[in-house]
Amino acid sequence: MKGIAIMSRKSEIESRFIEYTDFLNRLIKHPSVLDESFKPFGKDIDAALDEVLEISNELGYTTYKDPEGYYGYADIGTGEDLFGVLCHIDVVSEGDHKEWETPPFVLVEKEGRLYGRGTSDDKGPTLAAMWGLRLLLDEGFELSSRVRFIFGTDEESLWRCLDAYKLKEEIPTQGITPDADFPIVHLERGTLQLILKGDIEDGKIIEGGDSLNAVAAKASTKNREKAMHALDKNDRSYEIVEDNIQVFGKSAHASTPDEGANAIFYLAHALDSVGMASPQERFVSDLYTKLPLDHFEDEASGKITFNVGKAYAEDNKQVITLDIRYPVSFTKGDIIKAVSDFAQAYDMSVSVYSSLDSLYVPQDSHLVQTLLKSYRSVTKDILSQPLKIGGATYARAIPNTVAFGPLFPGETMTAHQANESISIKKIKQAIEIYMNAFENLC
Repeated sequence: MKGIAIMSRKSEIESRFIEYTDFLNRLIKHPSVLDESFKPFGKDIDAALDEVLEISNELGYTTYKDPEGYYGYADIGTGEDLFGVLCHIDVVSEGDHKEWETPPFVLVEKEGRLYGRGTSDDKGPTLAAMWGLRLLLDEGFELSSRVRFIFGTDEESLWRCLDAYKLKEEIPTQGITPDADFPIVHLERGTLQLILKGDIEDGKIIEGGDSLNAVAAKASTKNREKAMHALDKNDRSYEIVEDNIQVFGKSAHASTPDEGANAIFYLAHALDSVGMASPQERFVSDLYTKLPLDHFEDEASGKITFNVGKAYAEDNKQVITLDIRYPVSFTKGDIIKAVSDFAQAYDMSVSVYSSLDSLYVPQDSHLVQTLLKSYRSVTKDILSQPLKIGGATYARAIPNTVAFGPLFPGETMTAHQANESISIKKIKQAIEIYMNAFENLC
C-alpha cells in the first residue's frame, strides 16, 4: 500500500504541476529588488508580497499583511503548536541583462529547467513548500498543529522584515526555511558584512559589483595602461570602453566565493602588480593574496570565507564592502578586530553594515532526524549527511529552525547569478519531500 501511495503522490504532482508553474510565473514577473525610495523596501517588493498573499488565499490559507508592509503570512490548520516556514519574496538585482539567455522577470521553460530571477532563491522553493502542503491536505490529511508561511521582504539585505515580525507576532515552536540545500543544513557559519572607506588618491577610483552578498562579475576604473599587461599575463578578460578599463569575472553567492571569479580583485591585483594601485586597491589585492584571515578555522565548520562584493566612490571616499562567513567557534568581535588591524596599514576605516550569529542544531535532534528521514524516504539517498554552510538563511532568526532544500547534492547553484533556474525534475521531487516532511512533523 505504501508503494501505491508514493506512486499516487508522484502522479498527483505531475498531473497538477501546471498549477505550480502558473503561481510561480505570477511571482517571477515582479522585479522585487530592494528600493528604499518607497517604504519600506520598494513598490515591486510590496507588489510581490501582495501577489504571494493572493496566491495563498487561492490555496485556502488565511492571510495577513503587516500594515507597514514589512512582512505577511499565510496560516492553515489548528492546534497549540505553530510550525513556521520562513520564506522571502525579495530577490537580488538581475545585473546585466545581456548575460541572461531569457528575460530575467519572465518564467521561461527551457531544456528541462525553469528560468527567471527568484526561481531558486526563493520564490520557487516558497511555492514548492506551500503548494506541497496544499496537495497533502487534498489527500485527506489533517494537521495536528498550525502551519504558518512567513513571507519576508528584506532577506537579501538586512532582515528588517523579520525584526518587525518578531516584535509583533507569535514565534513558531519549530520550523524550516526552504532556502538552501538538501538533505538538511544544521550548521551555518556566522555572517558579517563590513564597509571599509579610505580617501581617494589622485582620482584613482575602482568601481564594481551589484550586491554586498554576491561575487563581483564586473569592475572598472580609468584606464591605467600598464594594468593591461598584468591582466593579459594572468589571462583575465577585459575591454576598453572609452577612457575606462572594464574587467570581467563570474558572479556567485558570497557564501560560496570559490564558485565565482571576483572582477574587483582581478582589477585591483593587476593595478597593484604594476605599482599603480591606490591604498584601497592594494588592500583588496593583499586580502586575497596574503590571506590575513586564513587562521580562522575550526573542526565543526571549517575555514573562514570572504568576498569583496562592491566597490564605489562616495563623498570623496573609496568604499569597499566585505562579506565574511566565519566558523562557529569565533565571535564577530574576533573577526572585526582582525580586519581592522589589517586595514589600518591602508588608512581605511571599518564599520559594521550587518551581522548574524552562527546557527547550530545538533544532528541527533528530533527536527533534524525527522527531516532527514523525509528526504531519504523520497530520494533513497542514504549517503548524504546534514550540511554545514556559509550561507545565511532565515533559520538563524527563529529558534529550533533549520534550512531544508531546495538544492540537491551535486546540483549547481544558480542563485544570484545570471540565468538563475531550477530543474523541473528536481523541484517536483522537492515538492514531494516537503509533503512528506509536513506529514511527519505537522
